[in-house]
Order: sequence, then C-alpha cells, then structure tokens
Amino acid sequence: MGTFLRTHWLKILTILALLAWYIFFLAYPVFLTPADIGRHITNGAVLMTTPLSGWGPILHTNFYTFTNQNFPFINHHWGSGVIFYFVHRLAGFTGISIFGLILNCATFLLCFGLAYRRGGFKVVALISFLVIPLLGYRVEIRPELFSYFFVMLFWLLLSEWKEGRLKNKWLWMIPLLECLWVNLHLYFFFGFAVCGIFWLEALLTKPRDTKKIKLLTIIFLLMMTASLINPSGFKGATYPLRILNNYGIGVQENQSVAAISKSNPGDRGLILFKIILASFLILGAVAFFKRRAALRRPDLLLAAGFAALAWLMVRNVTLFGFVALPTVTGLISLLLPAPSATQPSRALKRGAASEPAAQKPWGWAIAGGAAVIFILVLYWPRFPELWNTRDIGLMPGIPDAANFINQNHLAGPLFNDFDSGSYVTFYLYPRLRPFVDNRPEAFPTNFFKDTYLPMNTNKTAWEAAVKKYDLNLILYSLDSRAPYALPFIVTRLTDPAWAPVYADNYAIVFLKRNERNAALIKQFEIPKDKFSLEQG
Repeated sequence: MGTFLRTHWLKILTILALLAWYIFFLAYPVFLTPADIGRHITNGAVLMTTPLSGWGPILHTNFYTFTNQNFPFINHHWGSGVIFYFVHRLAGFTGISIFGLILNCATFLLCFGLAYRRGGFKVVALISFLVIPLLGYRVEIRPELFSYFFVMLFWLLLSEWKEGRLKNKWLWMIPLLECLWVNLHLYFFFGFAVCGIFWLEALLTKPRDTKKIKLLTIIFLLMMTASLINPSGFKGATYPLRILNNYGIGVQENQSVAAISKSNPGDRGLILFKIILASFLILGAVAFFKRRAALRRPDLLLAAGFAALAWLMVRNVTLFGFVALPTVTGLISLLLPAPSATQPSRALKRGAASEPAAQKPWGWAIAGGAAVIFILVLYWPRFPELWNTRDIGLMPGIPDAANFINQNHLAGPLFNDFDSGSYVTFYLYPRLRPFVDNRPEAFPTNFFKDTYLPMNTNKTAWEAAVKKYDLNLILYSLDSRAPYALPFIVTRLTDPAWAPVYADNYAIVFLKRNERNAALIKQFEIPKDKFSLEQG
C-alpha cells in the first residue's frame, strides 16, 4: 500500500511539473497591438449591448472599418468573442491570460490522458516534456484554443468508445459539442475529420461491426446538421472551404514551415517540429513493418493529416504537437518490449497501457537526462528571453498610444497599419474606426492590392489616398514585420505634411499639418532628432 501511494503521488507531482513546464512557455503577457484579442472582446461587447435584431451587420459584414464597412463577411468566431468579453469584463486582461492558461492546460490533460492509454506513464511523461515547447509555440489567446480542446475531446471520446471503455450514449455529446464549436472557431470541420476517420476505420475493420458503423454514420450526419446551426447557416457551415479564396495580403501564420524556416532558420519551435515530425515518420514506418496488426490506424491518419496541415501553414504546428503526443507515445510503446505475462501491471487492469518491460531505473534516468539536455541545447539561446518575459495580463504601456489619442481628442479619419487594426477597434471604436485590420478575408482582394499596399510603398498612391479618404491621423505599429513598415514610418518622419506627436515602444502617432491640428502639433510635436530610425 505504501509503494502504491508513493507511486500515485509521484505521478501527480510529475503531471503538475509538466503543467508548470507548459505554463512557462505560455505565460506571455497580452501584446494587444498586433493581436486579435482586442477585436474579439469588442465583438462580444457590441453583440451583448445590441438588440438581437441588430446583430446582422456585426455577423455578416466587415462592420468596424470605415473603408469597407459593408463588405460581406462571415464572423465565424463570434461566440469566442462573447466568451472573451465576459471574461474580460469580469477580470480584465489578467482574467483573459488565466482563462487561456486554463483552457490550454485542460487540452493538455486530455492529450496526456489519451497518450497514457497508449503507453506507460514514464513514456508519456518523457514525450510530454519534449513536445510541450511545441505546444507553447503560439502564445496568443485566440479562438483556435477552443479548437485544440475540441479536437482532443472528440478524439478521446471516440477512442475510448471504440475500445469499449465508454458506452454508446457518450457519443451523443459530439453533435451537441459540434453545434457549439461551429460558433467558436473556423476549425469546427476538424470534428468531421476526427469522426470520419473512426467511421472509415470501422468500415475497413473485418469482421465489420454494423452497429458501430450505423451509430457513427448517425453521429456524423447529426454533426453535419449541427454545423448548420450558426448565424450564416449553410454559408457558415461551408465557409472553411472558401475563406482562403479572398486573401489579398499574405499572413505570416499562413506561410509554410519551409518558407518561415528560410526567412528565420533559427526558429526553435520549427526545428523542434521537424524533429518530432521525423520521429513520427520513422517510428510509424518501423511499426508498420514490425507491428502492423497492432497499429491504431485512426491515430496514424490524424497525425499524418495534421502533420501535412502544419507543414503547409505554421498556424497548425501546435495542433500537430497535440496530436503527435499520443501517436508517438503509442508507437514507442508498440516497439518497446512488452511486460512480463506473469506480472500484469495495475495500469493494465485499470485500462491504461502497461509499462514497457525495459524499466530499469538507470535506463529511464539516461532517457530523461538526454531529453533535458536536448531541450536545453535547442532552447538555450531563448531561455533568457523566455525567463525575462514571463508574465500574465496586459503588457505594460500597451494602452498609452490610444490613451494619448483619446485624451487629446485627436480626430480622424485614421490611417493604421494591418497589424494594429484590432488595437484600434478595441481602444478607439466607435469614435474612430480602423482603416484596415488583420482579417484579409473581411476585405475585397483589390483593396489590399490597389489601395493599402501601394499607400505604404508609393508616394503618389499615398497622397491620392490621403485626399480620397481625407486622412487626418496615423497610428502605426512599431512591431510590424512587414517589409514596407519601417520605410513607411521613416518616410512619414521626413514628410512635411505630417508631424509625429507621440511614440512609445509599440506605436507611433502622426497628425496632418493643417489649421485644425495646429495647436496640438505645437504642443506635442516630437523633434526629428529624437528618432534614430534609419530607412533600409
């Protein structure tokens, strides 16, 4: 009994340590200037303070920007905005950070439980330690966090049901959850993928279990019906098929792993992704030839699918990490020696996977030490930065530029850069509307090609747009990584038609030189010699 209790508490402490390791990578303050969360909160605030009859423009048009306010757009993550709004109203950005940590940790625990079914505790803990930095690759609080959670929950429910540990009644939760998911994030269609893979596996398994196939077919059809329960109906349910058709500007998170690695070869997260991907492919190939009959085909299909999606778009790298953890754990457990038949483990009796036979303490100590050394070597250049930036809540100084604009009643129309649109929506709407925000799908393609991008790179196009939109104010992010951002700022600093009146670590504000702004410019203009920006 004493040994059991010691083992039990050791496992709990190990899980807590892994959660702390995960939180170390996630605990980054809310960087609101380039992030989406401000717009999501405003979405929720506007929806909750608007009569239901007035929701149409918020849900179906661009709504916030003054340049394309009536452009048709499906607000597919409106439900996330409502949740974020209530969290923010209750506990501010500290609450937003804590909510994100709780949701991420809940997803990890689902993932850990799924992996534990596939391998012994020591294997799961070791692989978790290695994969966690990849799970923390994207630190922003986004609606996609709900998709991470639902992918793992659907996979866990279907896997447990398939292996006889859950009764049929639990599967009826899935269409209800799909109804919620479709209103939270665009990745709701991954629910179809998870269920479809289990349906295909049941169809290909011999002898066929017709009852299981029939039940999964009904569940899948109910999921499809549930996806129609959104404000845009059929168009909302099929929006994932069309969203990329209207991208008039590139977004970094939609670039491939190869493209990002080329521009930033030192990206530690992508290096780790490639190592985990290679491990999955090698282990999968070896297991296919050695233990083919014992392979969990749904696991392999899910991991392969998400690996391909992650390679094509880095926004999916974290999701691949979640899927890889149970899959790689299962493959390693298949290839390690099985436990002695004369000494069944307690874990096996409880339904969890048994520990592999090779469990000599020195063996696991070597494996654990190697894992720690590997992560230290890989992430050592980043550890000082990670350590110094760990925090929750809003990053200090973020509201200052918006406060300056509001307190001094700076008037629009406003020109802002692509990255800061959500910031403008959160702090300045409805007094000022953004010129653009970082939702390419919410704007006509030609708006970026013919208006926004030329304004940033061409003097004639800029002057024509200033006249057309009667621009009076500029708010530009200093953190923008767009190649045209710094040259645009430098050009405005040398442009006699514009005066810099505010700057901090995150943003710079310009006012147009005219009679209306003369007093403000006289009071706040920043001398040119205060800036050290250099073009090029």
